[in-house]
Amino acid sequence: MAWDRVCRVIIRTPMNGSSYTEVEMDALDLDFNITRSRVFNDNEAQLNIYNAAPDFIRRVLQRGSNLLIYAGYKKEGDGLIYQGNIVAVTSVKTGADTVTTVSAMSLRSLDKPFTSTPVVMNFAPDSTAEDVIVEIGTRLGLVPIGANNVKGVEFPQGWTFVGPVGLAIERIGRDIMTKGYGLYIDLAELVVYSVEADSEYQLAYLAYDSGLLSIKDTTDYIAAARGRIDEMSKTKKTRVKVAGQKKKKVILSTEASKDVYEELEKVFTSLKKTLSAQTIMMPKIRPNSLVQVDVPDHSGLFVVDRMSIRGGNYASADFVMDLELLEA
Repeated sequence: MAWDRVCRVIIRTPMNGSSYTEVEMDALDLDFNITRSRVFNDNEAQLNIYNAAPDFIRRVLQRGSNLLIYAGYKKEGDGLIYQGNIVAVTSVKTGADTVTTVSAMSLRSLDKPFTSTPVVMNFAPDSTAEDVIVEIGTRLGLVPIGANNVKGVEFPQGWTFVGPVGLAIERIGRDIMTKGYGLYIDLAELVVYSVEADSEYQLAYLAYDSGLLSIKDTTDYIAAARGRIDEMSKTKKTRVKVAGQKKKKVILSTEASKDVYEELEKVFTSLKKTLSAQTIMMPKIRPNSLVQVDVPDHSGLFVVDRMSIRGGNYASADFVMDLELLEA
């Protein structure tokens, strides 16, 4: 793997009952592009696999199967950055290569709660409750806030589950309750807390010496100013009658505020700033994650509103994240 990168792609296909098949694509060149948002409007992936055998494509890449993408680094370990269901598979001959494109979506059902989404989960012996909760959160597009609180809760025999993800949440909740921890689902978060002591929560730190590649202010100050000026003009218009035309009125002037700069300053100080940033691959960052920005031109606490992830397992593949940040 180039530059100590770790990139793993796994296909899991549920069988009858609680059984399933699992295939890890570690012998094929591949790359991916993932889009995710904190309101779950976007949670899609496109996976390109190079020169896969036709039998492999037919046998493994089945519509509805779970697609799991892990990425990270050898020293720090990898993390689950995407989980969804395969919706389409196409193959195209491009020069000497055959490129198989797998399209996937995280299927929160529109006609039933997303906790009914079926999942296949299998954790090795000595995995922790943190591992389980982080994976569940990633599968549902929920940020696992405070999952590090239960990193000491271990499962010596491993942890396996096949069925609706809502039942998986209930089961892991019972497992950690016996250790003094609680678990609940917020609007966009899967929150873990201690019932016996103070809880600990983590956030990502973005600076040029910690993985940040570029950043810029994308706040729409013009739109904010225009909106305030329009609002002011609606209440400050002076109407008069035109001589000789009894019913017709026209606007002769629009009275501005005594201090338009003061009015605009009120808008800008209350306006939530937005930033766009590009970082190296950071598996722990997810939609709705809290990030602390610390660069000369920008600083403060922000929330990840939307993100695009590009990566692959060959030397020239990207390994970056594009983030849209909203001031917290």
